[in-house]
Amino acid sequence: MSPAAAVAVLLVWASPPAGSTEAAERPPDAAPAVMAKRTITIRAVRVVGNRRTRSETLLELLPREPPARYRLEEIAELERRINNLGVFDAVTTRVEGDELVIVVREKFTLTPSLEFATGRSLADLAGAVGATEYNFLGRASELGAVIGREQRGLVAWAWYSEHAFRTRRWAFGLAAGIDRASLRFGSDPERPDASWFRDRGTVEVGWRTPYGYGALPVRYEVGAFYTRELIERDAGTFAPPDGHGAGTYMAFTWDRYTWRDLVPDGLRVRFFARPGWYLPEGTARLTTHTTILAALPLGPLTVLATRTAYDVVSEGNVNHSVLVGSHAGVRGLADAFYRNRQQVYTNVELRHALKLADRWALQLVAFADGAAFEQMDMRGRATSWKAAVGTGAGVRLVPTFLTQLLVRADLARLYIPEQRWFLQVGVTQYF
Repeated sequence: MSPAAAVAVLLVWASPPAGSTEAAERPPDAAPAVMAKRTITIRAVRVVGNRRTRSETLLELLPREPPARYRLEEIAELERRINNLGVFDAVTTRVEGDELVIVVREKFTLTPSLEFATGRSLADLAGAVGATEYNFLGRASELGAVIGREQRGLVAWAWYSEHAFRTRRWAFGLAAGIDRASLRFGSDPERPDASWFRDRGTVEVGWRTPYGYGALPVRYEVGAFYTRELIERDAGTFAPPDGHGAGTYMAFTWDRYTWRDLVPDGLRVRFFARPGWYLPEGTARLTTHTTILAALPLGPLTVLATRTAYDVVSEGNVNHSVLVGSHAGVRGLADAFYRNRQQVYTNVELRHALKLADRWALQLVAFADGAAFEQMDMRGRATSWKAAVGTGAGVRLVPTFLTQLLVRADLARLYIPEQRWFLQVGVTQYF
């Protein structure tokens, strides 16, 4: 897990139950509007197939404790939330008399962190080893640790995060880590005019508010952070000073997205703001991130998936820039080099899966990536805008019984700012 993913956190072997993996991957049929207005009385809830997941973990996703009356659209929303916990690869609900039956098929949720991705050069290789339990104590909470290499430096993180789908209780998260980043400035990243290493230690704590069943499907987050930065000059005559940073963060997520391993569906928009103060400069710092994740199913095993992100930060210190590269942005673009005041990038993937066996699939992908970014110079001042565009194709081997683990290979052609072919491999989806 990368540092960015850890910040966002402050954000499986079972015999098949009734139904099949194919059914789990097929988007549910939309109920007619008249059906959405109907209500049913539920006096009891029974969970089937949960060998390690506590039944209370699913029951606390209900809008009201039974016995109660529920709209059919609320039952559909319950199924979506159970899917989005990420610890099942098959979820179905049915009503038997006045009993709601929830049938699940669990994934293996203690997943080794075996991240690996190529970069523009051998120096840009990134990887990590560690482990994450995505269903800690049967509560769909994450507990993990990772150590690896990213942005040409060491990274190590540990985190704990409760899931964000409860309707009546706040969710807690905590993350702490260190990371080293190589910052280089000049026309040639291998022969920079100025460069240094930034070592950063970070502690973050956050909470998510209860996620109700209201008309607006919005989740809120609040939290605080502290960072310590140390600078080691590598080349040139300039580097920013050591310092301390502290502040808060807040976020809201508009969520109509259903996660599935092969065919996700829907739309999710997340806005994140991180105001803080950096000493000894005595300057205010603001970072904002907006991410739009969308998926449009085109068939039982085919989906058009997109991600668009817009990031912007305060000027004045390039150590607090936003980064676009091959690992997040445009495949083939130099990592740890394009450090920006603001940036926008879009990834589009057409994915089609071929079933190899129960809970195994081969996914074929055609993709296009594009970005525009306003770079910072070494003193943190905004300079000119640049663009990057690439296209390509890839393949993924997807074991749906594992949580957040697959094998991915993408062959990309970068057209601007330079022309070249690029091969990237990894063990997670690109997005």
